[in-house]
Amino acid sequence: MKLDKYKDIDKKLSKLSLEIKIIKALEAKNSQTEKEAFLSGEKKIPQFIYAELNYDTSKFGSELKDIRVGSDPIGKLYRDIITRLRIKNEILANIGNIRKVRTRSEKLYGRPDNRLVKDACKLLDSLINNQNKRKKRVKLYKPQEVKDILKNYLKKMEVKGWQVFVRNQHAVSVASLNRIIKISRFQKYTKKNIERLIQHEIKGHVFRALNGYLQPLLIFVSGLPGYLSTEEGIAIYLEEKSKLATISSKKRLALRVIAVDMVYKGADFRQTFDVINSYEKDQRKCWDIVYRVFRGGGFLKDHVYLKGYLEVKDYLYNGGKIEDLYFGKFSLDQLSLVKKLHSERVLKDPLYLP
Repeated sequence: MKLDKYKDIDKKLSKLSLEIKIIKALEAKNSQTEKEAFLSGEKKIPQFIYAELNYDTSKFGSELKDIRVGSDPIGKLYRDIITRLRIKNEILANIGNIRKVRTRSEKLYGRPDNRLVKDACKLLDSLINNQNKRKKRVKLYKPQEVKDILKNYLKKMEVKGWQVFVRNQHAVSVASLNRIIKISRFQKYTKKNIERLIQHEIKGHVFRALNGYLQPLLIFVSGLPGYLSTEEGIAIYLEEKSKLATISSKKRLALRVIAVDMVYKGADFRQTFDVINSYEKDQRKCWDIVYRVFRGGGFLKDHVYLKGYLEVKDYLYNGGKIEDLYFGKFSLDQLSLVKKLHSERVLKDPLYLP
């Protein structure tokens, strides 16, 4: 299968992908003040304010329309990527518009079905007996210390060209095309948290990106359509395999599904928070879960974490090899195509494996 004809399109779409900084754009400027007002009881429903976008959404949409692709399997992948970039662009053009943001989120990530909601509830029930165990006092690391630890680990693994920054965001994230790991300034980190970040962010996300850079097209770095669920599933599986998945992290997976499901069923911020709080007594953890599903008007993707984990676990249980998932960033649905490209020597062997 020849990929040379797609190199120009690949470069164009990778450049456009760099403009879509969706997580940064959806981070409310006043999230911390609204958090304190909400948790203190001063406000019943938080009101979020967002920064101006640093790119022209209309121009971006026009540039996407001008890209033409073929009807072969790779062309269909690019067509799907163009569609998903268009939807993300529409989300950013309509930040704060509940109906438009939520309908477009559903196009990207789907809704949690009844089976996934039941799996989430089952997981919560299995954790109830352990949730009241007395917590030990542990040393907490500052974000800057975590940054240095991750940088040293990358150096140890001979990963070059990647940077680690501390940012005003609510979660740790990886920007593969920029080669950046972003540490949350708002989080507290234990030694176990840091070990979990190494498994999740580096051995999960960064390693798949590094192998993606070995391939002839950058879509194996930015991600093939629908890759996120599998990507997060791998990262969470690595946490569990390394015995770093805590009761708290497992609860968070399940509660994210519950929160997304509630929003789709019409619950407001307070109603969703109260239900999550009935399972999780730490109100700041509850805020983090609920804030994520209401940001931007309702960016609803957090159910894919548990969904992806269950799919990856099932794939491995049935004889699948985790090494086969490390040619870059793609979904389990695309594994047969990836294997075909590898057998034709279009794709190179992965060098970075967990």
